[in-house]
Amino acid sequence: EELETWLDQGLGHGGFIPEELTGALLAASNLEWTGQQRFAVVITDAPCHGKDYSSCAHDVFCDRRNGLTCTGRPEMPLRTLRDQGVKVFIFHTGEAHAVSMCEKLRESEPDLIHEKVDPSETADRLVSVLKGKLQLQPLWYLLKPLTLGEAESTSPLDLAVAHDVELEDTNGKEKHKLGVDGLLFVGQRTTNPKVAV
Repeated sequence: EELETWLDQGLGHGGFIPEELTGALLAASNLEWTGQQRFAVVITDAPCHGKDYSSCAHDVFCDRRNGLTCTGRPEMPLRTLRDQGVKVFIFHTGEAHAVSMCEKLRESEPDLIHEKVDPSETADRLVSVLKGKLQLQPLWYLLKPLTLGEAESTSPLDLAVAHDVELEDTNGKEKHKLGVDGLLFVGQRTTNPKVAV
């Protein structure tokens, strides 16, 4: 709901001159992508810089010969994102130069997803596409007290915040520090771990 509200805000109109997509993709490709589901969303009404991607006029900051800026071609960061397992979505207004750019980018990145979206429907379409493209699993929590192991004690542990805890199960030992809420997320386990304080 917060994402939809943010996307629905009035952002004005930047015109149809090329935008710095390559720089944005470079920044995204340098993020630390750790999630199981990884995606980057581009929302634009214009193509990227570069005369190979559209025939529209370029601004004065571009190389006059090829229309590129110092960030280069967008294919390189798109490839890096693909190698990191990031799915890239481009939502555009259907403007001919933006469509031309997307078609050119799909020549080297066939998995790139691009769609024409009316600006007033961007949030709804984003949610719909993500639900359809991502295999999101429902998140369930089971809260239960940890115990020191059957032989030692069956009473719950009463641990302080930031306390060091060592868990041992069939996968080996892991060291953890309790969070400020006094909780420790141990993930999905097939057996109850042994706990050492």
